[in-house]
Amino acid sequence: MKTLTILEYLSLLLILSGAIYTAYRSGEKTGSMYMLEYLRKNKYKNTQGRYVPFLSDTGFNRFISHMKKEKEIKDNG
Repeated sequence: MKTLTILEYLSLLLILSGAIYTAYRSGEKTGSMYMLEYLRKNKYKNTQGRYVPFLSDTGFNRFISHMKKEKEIKDNG
């Protein structure tokens, strides 16, 4: 009887772990797709005062450098 209970809990734990992993991977993909869509649609004001998309060559590089600065501030914070 005790063996059956242990097997039930182990299988439940295995199924739960699989579900958490799948949900995490799906969430990562969704977040990445959201960020790419955001970068394609939205624009920022450059130094000349023009609105340019983030995913243009200079806009994307500026965005990445901004994210690196934010991460450095957060890490050293």
